[in-house]
Order: sequence, then structure tokens, then C-alpha cells
Amino acid sequence: MRLGIDVSDNQGYIDWKKVKAAGVEYAILRSTRGSGNPDKQLASNIKGCQDNGIPVEFYKYSYAMSNSEAKKEALRVVEVLQGYGIMPGKDTVIWADIEYGKQLALGKKAVLEIYDNFKEIIVNSGYGCGLYMGKYAYEHQIDGSLIHDDLWMARYYAGDEVMQFGTIPSDAYKPVVAAGSRSVLNGWQFTSHGRVDGINGNVDMNIRYTECRNVTVEPQYYDTPEFTLIDCLNKIGVDSSYNNRKKIAIVNGITNYSGTAVQNVELLKLMKKGKLVKK
Repeated sequence: MRLGIDVSDNQGYIDWKKVKAAGVEYAILRSTRGSGNPDKQLASNIKGCQDNGIPVEFYKYSYAMSNSEAKKEALRVVEVLQGYGIMPGKDTVIWADIEYGKQLALGKKAVLEIYDNFKEIIVNSGYGCGLYMGKYAYEHQIDGSLIHDDLWMARYYAGDEVMQFGTIPSDAYKPVVAAGSRSVLNGWQFTSHGRVDGINGNVDMNIRYTECRNVTVEPQYYDTPEFTLIDCLNKIGVDSSYNNRKKIAIVNGITNYSGTAVQNVELLKLMKKGKLVKK
């Protein structure tokens, strides 16, 4: 069990040295804003966590209203994180934050498909992925029995009561995974009114039940040519970001690159023959 926080530029500048001294054991950082631009404090927050030995994960508040928009959001998150040196790794988790009212109003099937399409891009890019939702939305606005990933769920059992960091929430109010699901409750966001030294005002506080390495991702994703291509490019010292793979694909005669298995197999064949043009 570990205690952590999740933050965005809503918290402004954070003194991560004080946050670490307060006992924070992990942090989940907002990746991009609704516009697709990086969170205004992302660079500062990544550096602050890295400098102070605080493990980091990331989340994306999704505004996607279609499967194609979900994929576009995910690709942008990957692009931004790789721009800050957060490279692919199964233990690097990107959470899909599904709570946008208009999105949830699309219906259970559509919401699940939006999550699945977001996840497909994240995992095929070599990262871990999990689902964040509020308790009510999870129970009523998506079919939880069809989700088999790690869950990070919100339930503010004490309402707007201010809680100091170090508070252990009551298990009596702990969210429950849907029957029939192989999901694991990875974390519980139990208040949005936490107080931590080093942060001005309120901050979300979380309790973690399983380690990041236990994020449940369907294993076949890591057997795909996409992950293999990333791995191979990394081994030869070539930038494996999506944008760079797209450039490599173009100079090797592959147009409209989107990271499909067929496209990546072609690039891998060229690489194995020593014919891949690396730009």
C-alpha cells in the first residue's frame, strides 16, 4: 500500500522537495490539456519528481467523442511524453481518464470503445495503460464486466472535507470491481480536498494497492510488430517515437503511416535485410 497524489497545472508550481519530505510515494501527472498542448506544468513536474525520486505515471482527461478522436488523443500523449524523454516501457503507465459528461452520455458501448481505442494506441506504443473513472460512472455508464485492466477509481466518501496527507481512507467505502471482470483495483482516489506540504490549496489524494509493474495489459500487445519495431529501433540507437517512425516510413516508401502491424512488419523486414533508410 502506498499513498500518492495526482496533479495538473491547476496546482500551479509545486515544490517537489517538500512533497517528497511529506511522504508522497508516487505521483500521477496530467499529460496534455484538452487542446492537445502539454499540461503547463508537465515539464516542471516531471523534473521535480525525477530529481526527488518520486515514481511518476500520467493521465489523459479524454474529450474524445469517437474512436478516431480517442486514437488521436492517445497518439498526441505518446508524442508529448516522448518529447520529455518518457520512453516506452511496460512499467510506465498512462491512465485514460474517462469522466467527460458528453462522452459518458454516448452510452456504455461507445464509452467502452473509446477507452479500448485509446488503450490500443498507448499499449501498441509500448506503454502500460489503465482506466480511471468515478465510481458512479464505472457502475452505470460503462460495462465494467468487459474491462480486464487495472482500475484507478474515484470515490470521495467524505465529500469536501479537507484531509491532510497521510490520511488512510476507510475500507468500508472502497470501490468494488464489477462481477465477471478480471480487473484489479490498482488505486483509489479518495478525496479532491487533500493538503500536502509543497502544494498550495487542494490536491487529489490516492491510495495504491498494487505496484505499477502489475498493470494488467493484454500480453499479445507486447508481441505485436509495433512493440518489436520500437524495441529494435531503440537497440540501434534510433529515435522510436511515433513521429520519427512516421518519417522513417515515408523515406522507405510507406505512405499514410499509422503504426499498423502490416506497416511495421515491412519496416522490420527492411531492417533485418540492412536496407532500412533511417532518414
